[in-house]
Amino acid sequence: MSGIATFLSVCLGAGLGAQMRYRLDLAYAKRPKSQQAFATLIANVTGSALIGVMIAVLNHLDLVAQPPWWSQMLTAGIAGGLTTFSTFTSQVIARAKTHPASAIGLACAHVIFGFAAALGAWWVTLKFLS
Repeated sequence: MSGIATFLSVCLGAGLGAQMRYRLDLAYAKRPKSQQAFATLIANVTGSALIGVMIAVLNHLDLVAQPPWWSQMLTAGIAGGLTTFSTFTSQVIARAKTHPASAIGLACAHVIFGFAAALGAWWVTLKFLS
């Protein structure tokens, strides 16, 4: 597929990922302020799991060096549009002003659960593909 088609598929994926992220924000908007950061955590963990699945699939199909357009749409597009490092950072900083220990816990949760989701999804996908 041409470079322009890959570009357009990433744009489409990013739009879908951003809408998913927006829906999560809406779902958590009416909750107490202390729970609203969970929307960002869910987005980042879900996006990390998607990346783990894609790494396993691309490795299984031996496409790591030249990933096809659909993998770019899923990873750079959907996962990129869904996940958000900037919101995560701002939420940790905002929480650190009043609850430093909670801010550290939130930052650790993103990193630990994000990597665990990616690794777990990668492992499960490899088992499924074998």
